[in-house]
Amino acid sequence: MRNFAVLPISRPDGSFRHTALWQRVLQISLLLLCASTALPAQRLHPINAFPLKAPATDDPLSIRRPVRAHEPFTVAGERGMLVGRQAGSFEAWILPIKLLSHMAITAQVEGYPVPIDVNQQAASIQVHPDHTVITYAHIGFTLRQIMFSPSTLVNAGDAEAPSTGPVVLFQVEARHPVDLTFRFTPEMLWMWPKRNGGAPSAEWVGHGSGAASGVDGYYVLHLDYPDLSGAVTIPGAEPGVMAPYQERPQVHPLELRLHYDPKRDGDRYFPLLMAVGATTETATNEGAGRDAWEAE
Repeated sequence: MRNFAVLPISRPDGSFRHTALWQRVLQISLLLLCASTALPAQRLHPINAFPLKAPATDDPLSIRRPVRAHEPFTVAGERGMLVGRQAGSFEAWILPIKLLSHMAITAQVEGYPVPIDVNQQAASIQVHPDHTVITYAHIGFTLRQIMFSPSTLVNAGDAEAPSTGPVVLFQVEARHPVDLTFRFTPEMLWMWPKRNGGAPSAEWVGHGSGAASGVDGYYVLHLDYPDLSGAVTIPGAEPGVMAPYQERPQVHPLELRLHYDPKRDGDRYFPLLMAVGATTETATNEGAGRDAWEAE
């Protein structure tokens, strides 16, 4: 992957907006997660952190308050949306497809023997016109979940290009290493009134590093239809439980397991990357990879 500069701009009032370059970099990154079959040398990486200035206290367009865990939030754009509760769990839509639901996070801090339900640590929510931030606060770490939804296509001239929707950036602050587990239910459901049938099957496609653990890969969500598939990953994450086909029917949430090292990752964001292919060509790894590089 080439190196891109990420150059957000802050308004005088301290609020945050995305430059065209910022949107383009993220949208290209979203589709690169599907490119490994066609381009096996590719690797996914976290992005370097950048400052998000606190909004002015009298900004009428920003809301900041303590979390009300069971109340809803929405982050919506032209191409997709996140719908969830302020404790941080959400479902993700890349319109008109519901890609995943029940996103939840657990953590294990080095030297702290108790596993932590991160969603129960949700402390505050900040809502701005262009992004929403949920902050989880624990004695061992602080985690920020920054959510927004780009409003443009990666390749605006190609209506059949793979679709990218909302983006979630995770920023961790901790003095000790932290193992984060992101669990979600794959959905792959068309918006009503289109008919749906069958549950998606997940495949972990490892690439780039060649490590046996499968780091540097992504989940592909398959259906019985050749014209629909999805992809989900966090750069640097490993897969969790994946039941073999011989297993009796039961539901296992998919997992992305991420190791945070404060010495290495203190200045990085970890993006949750999601993409959907809704045509016979773009639903293949090869098609998504080719379109991603054409977009670049």
